[in-house]
Amino acid sequence: MERICRIAALILVLSACCHGGETGGAGLTDCVAAVRGVNLANALEAPREGEWGVVIEERYFDVIAGAGFNLVRVPVALAAHAQETAPYAVSGEFLSRIEEVLRWAEARGLKTVLALHSYEGIYQEPDAHADRFAALWEQMARLFAGRFSGCWFELLNEPHANLTAETWNSIMALAVERVRKADPGRVLVLGGVEWSDPLHLESLRIPAATAGIIGTFHYYRPYEFTNQGAPWNPDMERWRGREWTGSPDDMAVLKKDFAAASAWSARTGIPVLVGEFGAIRAADQDSRSRWTAAVRREAEARGFGWAYWDFSAAFALYDTKTDRFDTRIMQALGME
Repeated sequence: MERICRIAALILVLSACCHGGETGGAGLTDCVAAVRGVNLANALEAPREGEWGVVIEERYFDVIAGAGFNLVRVPVALAAHAQETAPYAVSGEFLSRIEEVLRWAEARGLKTVLALHSYEGIYQEPDAHADRFAALWEQMARLFAGRFSGCWFELLNEPHANLTAETWNSIMALAVERVRKADPGRVLVLGGVEWSDPLHLESLRIPAATAGIIGTFHYYRPYEFTNQGAPWNPDMERWRGREWTGSPDDMAVLKKDFAAASAWSARTGIPVLVGEFGAIRAADQDSRSRWTAAVRREAEARGFGWAYWDFSAAFALYDTKTDRFDTRIMQALGME
């Protein structure tokens, strides 16, 4: 009963402050702190939905909302479905699919984060893709202006490679300006360089008007544990069997990383969302549960919202074939 009451209270906070149009100040801070989310990974950020083994179904939103989650982060590959030359139009079919997913979420009272993934061009040749990047988000802003108020735009997943802090800040500012002109009230989610590392939130040069902005970071440290045996990275095979004990040294690293993000948030007044964190299913299950619980508790203790990676792919907390949650991960997330 205590867990049910706690989750109900979080849902009420999120609904009141986010669907009511609150985009700044203490309202947004409370809203973000109440986020308990999950990533719908390997679906719309694939070159074509289904190529990476996941197709989003409407029933998933019933499952997610029924379990007490209040936000779904939806990675999307906008660039893969857009023209290479101006006006860089995104295909109508893909936009319709995104809108369908947002409607499914909104109908269940779930907030969404629409996050741009899988844009290799912006990472490798940022200057050449700056205008296209901004144009993609301007299209989204125009399409959804006045609609889906519970949808936040995460401008870019994990800036890295040739996106240095200086370059990313410049390109980000261009996109923010265009989105703000088309859809002034839209909440924007911004992460730092080096794969949205918590230590690099400090590299963000936030626009002068910080209302409606959320900082984000992703957390997979130690990577050799959380990604051990990952099929997309052959180097990780040698780390199979690595455990995470939650030793004093382990916890010191975790607390140092989160303290850096907390200090940035206190200095800027911008709330923080841990947009991704998770440990692969190939990991030792005791360690996986222990690590997940430690990260979740540290986030909540610092007033950060969170979104677990992921729903039904390599880090899954739900088996879509058996229609069952991973009980241990749900317990680690405080959802059981």
